[in-house]
Amino acid sequence: MDKFAHGSPILALINVPLTAIPGMLGAVVGAPLLGRELERGTWRLAWSQTVPRTRWLVTKLSLVTGGLVVFGAAVMGWLNEPVDRVTSRLQLGPFTSGGPTFTASLLCAFGLGVLAGLLLRNTIGAMVTAYVAWEIPATVAILMTDPIHIPGPAVMRIVCQAGCPGASASAVLPVTGHLGDYVLSVERSGGELVVTYLPASRFWTEQLIQGGLFLAIAVITPGEAIWLLHRRTS
Repeated sequence: MDKFAHGSPILALINVPLTAIPGMLGAVVGAPLLGRELERGTWRLAWSQTVPRTRWLVTKLSLVTGGLVVFGAAVMGWLNEPVDRVTSRLQLGPFTSGGPTFTASLLCAFGLGVLAGLLLRNTIGAMVTAYVAWEIPATVAILMTDPIHIPGPAVMRIVCQAGCPGASASAVLPVTGHLGDYVLSVERSGGELVVTYLPASRFWTEQLIQGGLFLAIAVITPGEAIWLLHRRTS
């Protein structure tokens, strides 16, 4: 199990693509929404119909957002359910690919893609810009979980008996005795083990904190795009 312990290269290799999925998917879906219309010049036809351009965009945003929410909440929850049985959901990979944080992160990248498409008028450029912009709150969110931790990690002291055999920083069978606790470190101090860990109960607290960061951006960026589109005259 040690090769999958906190901070191991194998675990990091698994986590990297999982954390990048929302940004890539959101940017790919969001950037063409306005970027393709402006790049190809088809906006002149699409926005000169009886349906006002603002209503046109709001309708599209509502439909796509609904689809992303269903995908994030239902599909990813279903895919992560087997993983939740054998590991701590507070590990970076399971944490960012499950729960409301994944959906909020996906919507954040989508909103950035929509706004970038409107401003750049280029689909590929908007995709790249949206993903790079998404990396900023994504990095902040990761730092909030590892290594800063908001709220901070808990500490448990365990009296060593018979040399504390098998004690290690494992998220699957933590030395805390509670399945789901995310053990960050185990250090010996005299006749005790000092265990630093995130309790399994912290999952929803941290999901709400990080999800709130993504959700704020997910609300602001489409709102800005709607406002700019309403003011556009050419």
